[in-house]
Amino acid sequence: MQVEFSKISVIKLELIHEYLLDEWGIKSANAFISILESKIESIKKNPFRYPPSTYDKSLRKCDITKHSYFLYEIEHQTIYVINLIDSRQNPLVIREQIEKRI
Repeated sequence: MQVEFSKISVIKLELIHEYLLDEWGIKSANAFISILESKIESIKKNPFRYPPSTYDKSLRKCDITKHSYFLYEIEHQTIYVINLIDSRQNPLVIREQIEKRI
């Protein structure tokens, strides 16, 4: 399976990585990326491993850390990472981003 990231998920990943670098250092930033890569590899092996999202049942939710997760969908042989989300974020903003598929 191949993986594609939405524009918003790429932007958020870059912002998270920058934040972790600035606040916690390279070790933490690289650990976050490593966990994300590991989760994506597990999805490639079993795309339905993670539960449906409460926002949209056609999307699946994969926890990265206790404060972050990503939503993805599966179409044919492609995994689309729709959004990376900080669980402390306003739920209305999350829902709006998902609905618009930003």
